[in-house]
Amino acid sequence: MKSIRRVIRNVGQHWVGDGFPRFGIGRPFWWRDGGDLSRPLLAHREFYARFKKRLTEMTDPFFTEEAMFPKIEQMQVALEPEVRLRARLRGGDEQAASAQLLQVCDALRQHLVARREFVRDALRKEE
Repeated sequence: MKSIRRVIRNVGQHWVGDGFPRFGIGRPFWWRDGGDLSRPLLAHREFYARFKKRLTEMTDPFFTEEAMFPKIEQMQVALEPEVRLRARLRGGDEQAASAQLLQVCDALRQHLVARREFVRDALRKEE
């Protein structure tokens, strides 16, 4: 049996067809069980119905590539000078720091697309 540290360290190597690494029992690595507050709330039928309705309302118009990608781009442009300055002050490579910022913003874009699709699929399955 693999140790948990080995699984965590190698999680990037365990990709499956949907593009998400797996951790534990077939769940995406970011999966968390419900907490003390969310579990009872989501178990309440009326709350859950309202939650799903609101989530659908937010997912369709707000969490889209058209709405969020320009905001991510604005954030990237605004952070670029700060990233370069901090790299220079720390004696690092400004180009590498800038490239890392680009990677983080690209990962955020990919997460937005994948998370939106995950939420929409989950909502469709419950209809």
